[in-house]
Amino acid sequence: MIAAYLDGKDWLALTEALQEAFWVRAEDIGQPNVREAVAVRAGFDGGALLAREDAGDVAGKWASDRDHAVKNGVFGFPTFVYDGEIYWGQDNLPFLEQHLKGERP
Repeated sequence: MIAAYLDGKDWLALTEALQEAFWVRAEDIGQPNVREAVAVRAGFDGGALLAREDAGDVAGKWASDRDHAVKNGVFGFPTFVYDGEIYWGQDNLPFLEQHLKGERP
């Protein structure tokens, strides 16, 4: 996803494809060949994205994002931080939605 983001590709579409592969089809997206296949099915050049996984700019962005997450108390997936509040897990999305509408929990 980071390579797609840095390369100006539709990284949100790739994120959606990877999420669906993992959560709906129970595919092991931890495996490089699976990530590549998912990317190809979603219309991306999976080989090119896979080749960029270890690139310096990708690794740097990953490290920066990880440090930002740790600094802000992120500890699981999915985690959303909005207006100083941490919302962790799918079951907290209704609370985040309320907060986005101006109702602070």
